[in-house]
Amino acid sequence: MNFVFDIDGTLSFDGRTIALPITQALTYLIRAHHKVVFASARPIRDLLPIIPEFEHQPLIGGNGVMTRVSEKLSVLQPLPPAAVQQLKQLIEIHHLDYVMDGTWNYASQVSTDNPILRQLDPQRLAQRQSLASLNDPVKVILLNLAPVLRARIKRLLITLDLVVIEHSGEGSLDITAQELIRPTLWLILVLNTILLLAMMKMIESC
Repeated sequence: MNFVFDIDGTLSFDGRTIALPITQALTYLIRAHHKVVFASARPIRDLLPIIPEFEHQPLIGGNGVMTRVSEKLSVLQPLPPAAVQQLKQLIEIHHLDYVMDGTWNYASQVSTDNPILRQLDPQRLAQRQSLASLNDPVKVILLNLAPVLRARIKRLLITLDLVVIEHSGEGSLDITAQELIRPTLWLILVLNTILLLAMMKMIESC
């Protein structure tokens, strides 16, 4: 069988580690020759440090815009050049905090108290580039947006045929080219999580 698991809030509750009972259940599945896939809103670069025991498994990153299978990193849908230009202009005009992820490297301007810093390339696997020089953006997060500005930017970005996920509690917008993780896949994620919990109980009772 194929199992797809979301990372943050499902397998990891601190954004950095996965509890031993969960890793044991995942290992059990792999040893039983099931295919285990990990999915995350994070880029692959920031997904790897949280799953060192499973780094060779298939990975889906950036809300579905990139994958890593058999150690090969692939971008399924980069941001359109016209949208990238518009996003860079918005960042510069409004002096926005942001993280712009490329295939591997990134550009960023993040306040020191923002929790996202804990997850941003924690193992220094990539290069932080200037906004102007990052030429392969696949995902952008705009941070610390005031409500009025956030609503205005969201309306503009939707007209550019982008997928915009709003996190009003955090004042942020997640931006990708299109939504490649469909509702059916999210249903699979939920069902697989239920199965994983049942398997953890089975392992604990042995």
